Amino acid sequence: MSGTTLLTVTATVATGVTAGVYGAFSIMVVPALHRRPPGEALGVMQAVNTAALKPPFMVLFFGAALSAAAVVAVELFTTREVDAWRLGGALLSLGSFVVTAAYNVPLNRTMAELDPAVPSDRARWPSLIGRWAAGNHVRFLLSTAGLAAFVIAGSP
Repeated sequence: MSGTTLLTVTATVATGVTAGVYGAFSIMVVPALHRRPPGEALGVMQAVNTAALKPPFMVLFFGAALSAAAVVAVELFTTREVDAWRLGGALLSLGSFVVTAAYNVPLNRTMAELDPAVPSDRARWPSLIGRWAAGNHVRFLLSTAGLAAFVIAGSP
């Protein structure tokens, strides 16, 4: 297996797994949070965000971004012909990383500062989770589209 193939497989798998994580949140977790009282839902989201900062997710999250960035570099800076599907998959995967870093993470930080026991903090929950979910839907779609493009790139 060539280095480019291994890199592409790594980026494809990491992009697919991140798409699955984001999809699970959009399809199951956020709707479940909407059915819970605001203080309880906020506390659960804070616990999830704390768990996300641990190595298993961080390795996946940054691994997907780094491998996608490496695919972009290979596609743009090697002498071989650019594979538009592979490049597109990598750029879409990087797009989901950018949405996460620029949009969802700041909202996570805002949520981390709230106290689920304080009424005014609980009152902020519906707006915060609505905005957070919108960003999550975008990163789910970007990473899923990235995965599809990687798969097409690898198809005969």
